[in-house]
Order: sequence, then structure tokens, then C-alpha cells
Amino acid sequence: MEFDVSGLPRSEQFAAWASALPAYTATTSRPEQGFEAKVRAWFLPPIVVTLSSIGPARCRRTCETAVRDGLDSLTFQLLLAGRMRGQAEGVPFRAVPGDVAVQDAALTFESIATRMKCVTVTMPRAFLDEVAPGLDVHGMVLRDGLGALLSSFLRTLPDALDGAELEASASVPRLLRDLLAASLPAHAAAAAIDARRPLRDKIRRYVAAEMHRPLSVDDLCAGLAVSRASLYRAFDDEGKGRGGVMAYVLEQRLLRARRLLTDPTASRSAGEVAAATAFRDVSELGRAYRRRFGITPGAARRSDHAKAPPAGAAEKRFRSWVENDQR
Repeated sequence: MEFDVSGLPRSEQFAAWASALPAYTATTSRPEQGFEAKVRAWFLPPIVVTLSSIGPARCRRTCETAVRDGLDSLTFQLLLAGRMRGQAEGVPFRAVPGDVAVQDAALTFESIATRMKCVTVTMPRAFLDEVAPGLDVHGMVLRDGLGALLSSFLRTLPDALDGAELEASASVPRLLRDLLAASLPAHAAAAAIDARRPLRDKIRRYVAAEMHRPLSVDDLCAGLAVSRASLYRAFDDEGKGRGGVMAYVLEQRLLRARRLLTDPTASRSAGEVAAATAFRDVSELGRAYRRRFGITPGAARRSDHAKAPPAGAAEKRFRSWVENDQR
């Protein structure tokens, strides 16, 4: 599929591109003067691959948007040309050609980019979790070691998809997932300059697997066979402003609750969601959910997608892939 705004009046080009990306709030300095946006897309269930040439723009994904649309996907963006900087949950990042920037749709994100060309892969978190559960990848920029191998693979992927038979293309999602499963933990370990990262990753995997039951500090220590001191040291500089290992546990429970509440494939009561995420009852879930996301669980379930300008057929297909297939 191809999406190109060059055939539209210059004053409408940016709005057409922005409306095709409902997961983000996009702005550019002078939209009335025209905007470059050319996208080729391949849908290889359950992933979407795009090759894009995009004008300079600023994109933001807020907590409110994440609550409303319920997307639960990961995006891996290889820059072929241009530069990008921004913040992921308040942590700054920079990416240059050859880098692969990673985004988690469940968390906040903001980027400012020059005119750029990129290859982007979007996949459901659950697809990666099948082989590499519980990875904290938001804001990573992959460039060394296996990250360089991933960059080379993504660089050649669009041409390979153009020439591949349908049956051969069907193997791409799992091939790419296996490469990511090897690249991401290796990159995270290389990026950490202290010995705490392996324990952090072990804690994350344990919390993801035990989300259905309450977890106290004693539970974590017993399940992980570590001391309280080691547990506290592992997260003493993490939590992204919310502090410590127990704040991390609560955050993961709330993110899981949000995914369950907004899952379009299943209708769960607030009580079922509370039980699945180890809240004592609906009231406890409601109080914690409102403190974190600013709305009640019921309001999150009822929220509609942000309204966008009328879209053409190609635009609708592109939006449908991103909105519906990446939850």
C-alpha cells in the first residue's frame, strides 16, 4: 500500500498526514506551505512495516491519548536520513542515521525531527512477549553490537519485501521478532554501567508473570531469592519519577488494567479487571486508576477514538492497521 499527500493542495498536505496517525498529536512550523509525506506499507500479520519520507515535524503521545486508544504496541524506527531528538517518559534521547529508536505506545513520548527517511516496524507487545517477556524498551536507541545487525536488517527489508513471494514474507515477523529478542536484552545490558540491570530485568519478568496476585516486598524477595537491600538497590534510581520497586509494580498493574479495559476483543467487567491485576476490589482499582490516568476505569472503557478529518481509502487502511492490529 502507498500513501502520498503530494496530490493534495499544499495547504491540506500536513493535515492529511496527521489525520492518518491518530496515535500522535503532530505539528509542523508552517503547515500551509506544504508538507512531504510518502509512505509505503506492508501488513505482515501481526506486524506493520513502513518506508517513509516525512517532512520536519513534532509528534507527541500523551497519557490521555494512551488511555483513550489503548494501543499496546512497540515501534522500532530506523533512521535512514535526518535526525530526531525528544523524550520518552521524561528521559531524553537522540537518534541519527543508522540508529533504531524504540517506542512503547503505552507510555508518553515526544519527538522533534528534521526531514527524515525511515523504516518503521510496529508490532503488538504480546507478540514480542512470547519470546522476550517483560522487557523495558521505551526510549532505547539501538546502535552497537546486535543493534547494528538489526539496523542492517531493517535497511534492506523494504526491498526484500518488494521481491519476496507471499509465502516467504509470512516468515518475516518471526524472523524479525527473534532478532529483536536477541538485540534488546544485549543492548540493555551493554548500556547499563553497573551490575544492577540483570536483577532489574529479572524483577520485570517476575512481575509480568505474577501480575494476577498481590506482590509485597517479601513476596518479591522470596520469589527472586534476593535480599531487601538488593531489591531496593536495583530500583533506587528507577521508577521514572514515581520511585522504587513497589512503584514499578503498581505502574505495571495499572498499565495491564488499562490494556484489559480497552481491549476491543473482550468485554471484561471492572471486577474482572481488578481481580486480574491484583487489586482488592473495584474501588481500590478505581482510586488508583484515577490517580494515574485522570479518569475512571469506566470512562476509559467508554472513551472513543479521537475524531479526525475525513480520510481517503488508503488513509483509512493505514489508520486501521495501526489502531486495530497493534492493540
